[in-house]
Amino acid sequence: MEVIGIGYLAIICQNLQESINFYCKGLGFEEIYQEANRDDAESTQVLLMTKSSNGIMLIGPNDPKMKLAEKSMGVGSMQYLTLYVTNTELDKAFYTLSNAGIQISEEIQRGYERIIFLEDPNGTLITLTSWPNISDVDTNKNKETLKQAVVNKTKSESGYLDKIHFKK
Repeated sequence: MEVIGIGYLAIICQNLQESINFYCKGLGFEEIYQEANRDDAESTQVLLMTKSSNGIMLIGPNDPKMKLAEKSMGVGSMQYLTLYVTNTELDKAFYTLSNAGIQISEEIQRGYERIIFLEDPNGTLITLTSWPNISDVDTNKNKETLKQAVVNKTKSESGYLDKIHFKK
């Protein structure tokens, strides 16, 4: 068996419309479709996708007073969702997201990654992440860039992958 990609991530929502607004208006996802959840008649599912066709499935109750699940962190739960953005977008993130009413952390530089943390309306932790030389949404190109950086790291016998390993 060979996995050829990652499909959508499913996120249980407390308020479906609030979550749709967060991901579409705040982070630029596009709503692809919305339909009744075939596995649970009391909920609706909404598929959202990025320009590069990465997706998330939001699942929320039809009745806003009903809760499908309580917020809790635990074994087996998703710790965070990483969304890759270009360096230019990360530079604009604080201004753009603040104008959309979304609170974010200050930028954190962790080795080769530039990261900003935020939470969706359901408490799902999200990282907006950028690497050196990421300038578009071509995930194959980004994968090859990362692979080459790993080769450079191995040659330098460095303990951690860092910015210097991304230089050609």
